[in-house]
Amino acid sequence: MTLGHVTRPNGLSGAVVVHIDPSMLSALGPGLEVELVRQGGQSLRSRIRSAAPIRGGARLTLDEVRDRSAAEALVGAALVVSREQLGLAEGEYLESELLGLEVVTRDGKQLGRLVEVIATGANDVYVVQAEDGAEILVPAVAHAVIAVDLEAGRMTVDASALEYPGKE
Repeated sequence: MTLGHVTRPNGLSGAVVVHIDPSMLSALGPGLEVELVRQGGQSLRSRIRSAAPIRGGARLTLDEVRDRSAAEALVGAALVVSREQLGLAEGEYLESELLGLEVVTRDGKQLGRLVEVIATGANDVYVVQAEDGAEILVPAVAHAVIAVDLEAGRMTVDASALEYPGKE
């Protein structure tokens, strides 16, 4: 799965800045095996030596990237990690996996597309944009979100747990 993209080199020793899903910063620890897939299809496998938050994403140093020239060659590359390596629990998803999902009710009524995830103190809130531009807020809790099917690109929700215009 793609976590982000290399936006620029950082310093002279081969570090890169990766624009990344903010919820994944903590998963990018030393030893994590990653693949950097360049726009031409060429890829580089490496392990993270260090990772730190930086304005615009995360600053990564990698075993296979030791100088600025090598880092510059990776600008635009996708940072890919296997889902298994991330240690996500059943029913746990990355923000980047959820954005764009079609959101439907249990009875099949299409509500719109998930366009934003808002982190709150208690639980996340999913912002769904309806075709008419209205926003529907879905609490990211078990009684509201019934199922997430990433392969089908769909999230099923319980309409009785939501408040939105046109709800019957």
